[in-house]
Amino acid sequence: MHMPEPKVSDFHIPDQDFFKYDPGVKEEVEYLSNAYKEYTSGFATSLIRSIPEQLFEQYCEGRDDIDWVYKNGDSGQQYFSIVYLDSLWHQWLFYADYIIKKKDGTIWVIETKGGEAKGKDKNIDRQIQNKFEAFKHYASAHKLNWGFVRDKDNHLYINNTVFAEDMADEHWQPIADVF
Repeated sequence: MHMPEPKVSDFHIPDQDFFKYDPGVKEEVEYLSNAYKEYTSGFATSLIRSIPEQLFEQYCEGRDDIDWVYKNGDSGQQYFSIVYLDSLWHQWLFYADYIIKKKDGTIWVIETKGGEAKGKDKNIDRQIQNKFEAFKHYASAHKLNWGFVRDKDNHLYINNTVFAEDMADEHWQPIADVF
C-alpha cells in the first residue's frame, strides 16, 4: 500500500498570536525568554497549561542559554506539525508544544506529556509511541534537536532515543543532561 506524501510547507513563527490568559494570577512576572514580548506567567497557569508545560516554561525561563521559547498552537496551518500514522495507517497531524532557539543557534522542538505521580502514569495520549517514532524520524531527516519531556516529582525528564512508557527506564534522562 502506497501512502500519499504529506503536504510540506515552510514554518515561520507568527508575527503575533493569541493565548488564553488567567486574569486571577498573583505576582505575575514577564517571561523574558518567550518569543513574544509581554508574555507573562498569566499565560502559563494551571487553568491554561498542563503541569509539564508549566514546569517546562519555568525551566526555560530559569536558563541563561535560551534565546527564545515559542509555544506552538494545537491546530491550524499556521502552526508547526508533523504527520504520524496510527495503528490503522491513517495519517494525523501532531503539533509539538514548543520550539526553542538557544543562544548558540541550535533549534529544539519539544513535546510535553504527562509524566508520573505516585508511581502511576499520568500520560493520557494513547498515540504517544506513534508520535514519538514519527517525531524521531522527522528530526533525523531534518537534523533537528528534539525530545519528549515528562514530569516526575516536579522534575523534568527528556527522551529522544528509544520510547519507553516507564519513566524509570534509562532513556528518560534529567532534562539538564540533554537540553
